Amino acid sequence: MRSEHEDSTSGEPTGRLAGAEPHRASLPVPVAECRPFRLEVYIASDRAAVTAVGELDLASAGVLEGRLRDLHDAGFAHLVLDLQDVSFADCAGLRIVLAADRRAREAGRRFTVLGACRQVRQLFALTAADHQLEYAEQPALAVPATIEAMVA
Repeated sequence: MRSEHEDSTSGEPTGRLAGAEPHRASLPVPVAECRPFRLEVYIASDRAAVTAVGELDLASAGVLEGRLRDLHDAGFAHLVLDLQDVSFADCAGLRIVLAADRRAREAGRRFTVLGACRQVRQLFALTAADHQLEYAEQPALAVPATIEAMVA
């Protein structure tokens, strides 16, 4: 791509700005808060809830996948994945969520996704995952008690 201050044939600077140093201004760029990815697990009776915090992407998807597999293998009847504190998810994260949902359905169990930021909800909508997943905005809709009460 050529600058508006270059000759179209030679690429040399032309006009009154020839030889002038370009002006580079530092503008503040808003950056989303990036928190390290972590998981918290709550267990009550035949239910387990996994709260994810941070960005769910290729780098962190394996951690979530391992935890969800372990809980599935433990035989919980209802697994809740709380995404309220996930600030971003990509296709790697989506793949893990859909795989967990598929495993639960095949085993005759429940898998519920709880809350999600706007970007994650858009990812679910764009991929039609929102039609497949059991989704709840509020903890009371996902399980008989809130996640905090699940551990009491």
